[in-house]
Amino acid sequence: MEFVSASKLKTFRMCPFSLKDKFKSSPATLFGDAVHAGLASFMLGGDFLPVYRAKAALLGVPMDKEEDAVKCFEFAESLNINRENIITVESADGDKPYFGKMFFEIPFCEAWGVRGAMDLVFVADDGGLVILDWKTGQTKEEDDLQLAVYALSAWKKYGSFPYIKTIFAYVQQGFVQTTYWDAETLVGALEYVKPLIIEYFSVVNSGNLPQKPHKWCKYCGFHETCEAYNKQLEAKPDRPSYDIEPTLENLPAILEYHDKVKAIADAAYSIQAMMKEKYEAVFAEHGKVTIGGRTFELKEKVCRYNYDLPVIFGATQEIIGRPPLELCEYSSGGAKLIEKQLDKENKKLFKTIIESNREVKSKAKILTISIAKEAPSETDSEGQELDEAVA
Repeated sequence: MEFVSASKLKTFRMCPFSLKDKFKSSPATLFGDAVHAGLASFMLGGDFLPVYRAKAALLGVPMDKEEDAVKCFEFAESLNINRENIITVESADGDKPYFGKMFFEIPFCEAWGVRGAMDLVFVADDGGLVILDWKTGQTKEEDDLQLAVYALSAWKKYGSFPYIKTIFAYVQQGFVQTTYWDAETLVGALEYVKPLIIEYFSVVNSGNLPQKPHKWCKYCGFHETCEAYNKQLEAKPDRPSYDIEPTLENLPAILEYHDKVKAIADAAYSIQAMMKEKYEAVFAEHGKVTIGGRTFELKEKVCRYNYDLPVIFGATQEIIGRPPLELCEYSSGGAKLIEKQLDKENKKLFKTIIESNREVKSKAKILTISIAKEAPSETDSEGQELDEAVA
């Protein structure tokens, strides 16, 4: 039996050829590993900081990152997770060890299954099953493929619950991304994930990994020698060659073109903007759209604020006992410098002052992609629909 992880599926969907690019540690991933170790210790009833420091020293994480680590811990602590309800931390109840930790391996049929390691699994106070994944990076996940795989795996591994909730906890950025799964949405997730996994094993086992230009090409170790990527650069595509009607039927092609031109944005920025105009036109007419198990939607988010600087300046001066020169021209960097000087309570007060003295200057429409619904609904407690779909 063959097993595949959610990260491999994400890479495969992006570009099969990039599976050949071996994972390389970076300062960000090493910092994340150290934070994960500290949070695992805390969730098991131990202390965060000593374990973080030991792991950080082992991995060579700079000492000046400790302040960021403490900030990550404070946000994780604020989630108020009941340790008595924890089922597993770092997949300690997993099936096989890889890379020094346990991984679960869940068969979905006789030929294949999925593999992974869940950071935290616990039972909510109302009886639902919660899967939480700590995220220390600055980039928000494009969609919830990883969480869909985890939710399906948890359903198979732990049995029926009133619902399953999956959470990306962005501890460095201070917010969570939550998705609820019931019998209906789990079946929908399986309908999307199953053919993707079948395609993955078919392509990987054939040994023929096609190259596929994508918006993250510049981060791939092969982009300089990638034939597909360089053909895109040499082609210098023009707007008319991508001009298709902004219809619901053309939405998959529009989104595919949009991602391709993001990979060569320096050479084709005008085409990218045109694709964005087209999918915005589709969503303006049809609203939220579901295609192939994935849901696409435009959401309006704040991109700029106007700050009442005199009020913020005066209130901050009272907290720190001197003129807050870092805020003379307000920036998030200046605010962070102020925050470093404050204790936990004053940090909360400082943030309240900022939030209470700003108004929205402009908003932007952001494309969001999800596999599951964003609200819980009644669950088939026997899970019959899911079991039939898996079979």
